[in-house]
Amino acid sequence: MLLIGATGFYGKYVLRELLSKESIGVLVVTRSGVEEKASDRVWNSLLSTIDRSSGTFEQHLEQLRHKFQMRVTVLDGNYDKERFGLSDEGKKSTIESHFALLTSFIDYQLLASVEAVIFAGGLVNVLQHPDYLIEQSLPALRECLQLCCIGSPKRFVFVSSLSVFVSSDDSPTILDEHLSIGDVYGANTGATAISGYAISKIVVEYLVELAALHGIDVRVSK
Repeated sequence: MLLIGATGFYGKYVLRELLSKESIGVLVVTRSGVEEKASDRVWNSLLSTIDRSSGTFEQHLEQLRHKFQMRVTVLDGNYDKERFGLSDEGKKSTIESHFALLTSFIDYQLLASVEAVIFAGGLVNVLQHPDYLIEQSLPALRECLQLCCIGSPKRFVFVSSLSVFVSSDDSPTILDEHLSIGDVYGANTGATAISGYAISKIVVEYLVELAALHGIDVRVSK
């Protein structure tokens, strides 16, 4: 299973939940930081989900560390770039370039072998302009949907937000969670998006629904 956004606000909890299930292997694509390797970034983010004040913290820590080491594979890349940033850019010598190209090919084939893609990426910022938030999500969304069309069929799970179902005070509405986003905002339901973040989720969710019409097995989680 490929998890996109494993170091993010929601993604780290999704990763913890996946590791609570038996026999689920998880692939993560993330870029290295200035002072952290990609794998360290993912681990430190996952670590922040544990309650340190708990008397069983050390026990949970060791259990989580074992699951992480045995079942999580972290690829140093960038999920909003072409082929998830798994390329030979920045290599100077011919040998380094060929080795990087081979490595990126193997890594991408590994990604293509997954059975499902969970997309929990994107910025969580209610103050940012929706155009900016949408622009940040689209490249990664494109790469993930393209990946779902390679090799064996893959389920695509988009982690959306309940904020897409906010209604106005003047027109309180109870909405069916199974409604498509197009049905919600295409009819007089009283649903109103109140932030740029919600608008960005609505746009991306609508694009995901379009992908489903083209044959991709899509699920939306809120």
